Amino acid sequence: MIRLSYNLDENTPSYGNRNKLIVNQKTIKSSDFYVTESEWHFTSNHLGTHIDTPKHFIKDGLSLTNFPTDFWIFNNVELIDIPITSGKLIEFEQVITKIKNPFNIELLLIRTGYENYRGEEKYWNDNPGISSSCSNLLRNNLPSLRGIGFDFISLTSYNFRDDGKQSHFNLFKDNSPFIIIEDMKLSVIESKIEKTIVAPLFIDGADGSMVTVFSI
Repeated sequence: MIRLSYNLDENTPSYGNRNKLIVNQKTIKSSDFYVTESEWHFTSNHLGTHIDTPKHFIKDGLSLTNFPTDFWIFNNVELIDIPITSGKLIEFEQVITKIKNPFNIELLLIRTGYENYRGEEKYWNDNPGISSSCSNLLRNNLPSLRGIGFDFISLTSYNFRDDGKQSHFNLFKDNSPFIIIEDMKLSVIESKIEKTIVAPLFIDGADGSMVTVFSI
């Protein structure tokens, strides 16, 4: 089993460098016991390895607590490699030619190698994205697709923000259970994935959440 999600800390990057995790450590000491606890302050639920759900871009869209329980297990997962070193858009032709089972795929993972820049400003202000035409064609041509994930910070390239908004909407347009997994750690994958489990924080009505992602 491997984990495809990052640890969260106060240096976790965010899209546009807008959001942070703030940790306050508390310690209670006496002669009889020693207790520690932490206060975690997230300025956004879209931080670190996280998901977007339809509610993130559709007014009355499905939240993650509207999804069926068995949604979070993906049995048909494909990883494709599209090397990228700058904030350009990924197009449909680059993706579809590498997918082996377009009619059965449930979760598509795109590895670009961009996680190599995760400690640099480039990671959040010159990130790749998936074009709106690509996202539209993926939803129209992959009938079993329920999620897409990748190793860069957002579906929206910081260089093409308007197109990125449309790209999100295209993936969520039918308001069915569907997730986008952003800021994944995909360099650890060395063999074919048999199964992937996505575990969010089940905050009622949430439009997204930090997630832990395991693959076998």
